[in-house]
Amino acid sequence: MNPSVLAEQSFPVSGMSCGGCAAHVEQELKKLPGVSRADVNLTAQRASVRYDPNQVDIMDFQQAVVDAGYAIPTAKVRMAVGGMTCISCASHVQGAIGDLPGVLAVTVHLSKGTAEVTFVPELVSPAQIAQAVVDAGYKTDGLEEHDPPARGVDRPREVPAGHRDGFSWRFKHLLRRG
Repeated sequence: MNPSVLAEQSFPVSGMSCGGCAAHVEQELKKLPGVSRADVNLTAQRASVRYDPNQVDIMDFQQAVVDAGYAIPTAKVRMAVGGMTCISCASHVQGAIGDLPGVLAVTVHLSKGTAEVTFVPELVSPAQIAQAVVDAGYKTDGLEEHDPPARGVDRPREVPAGHRDGFSWRFKHLLRRG
């Protein structure tokens, strides 16, 4: 492994009650391809991992922790997404959200105009998720959070009207060419 491409990630682990628990989680994390170091701190209830992001990511870490019998605390949020007109729009929104570090699952419902996201709250916030939607050229009018309840969620900045119009124009132009 080339040390210059390695990343570090720290995340919470719940359910550990003894040194054996921490050692078991650490062992499972070290089994993952691309992981060069894994340390689990029982007192802090945290794991720290040094890894190659081209080989492994937070979803793999979550699965390793679950396989060890523990959990990475997650939250869910549902948000309204405006401006989606087709499957490609929904896919674009799903990709924008899914690329955020700490996002574990994304389901975008074109017909409902919503996105449901499962994420690690210590790694990404609902405001950052909403901002990814706005940065992708769509609107989000509201967040409906589950696990935990909403606490001071910042509203994302609005995309300038010219940007939204330009995005719609490009999209419609691409559809006409097809």
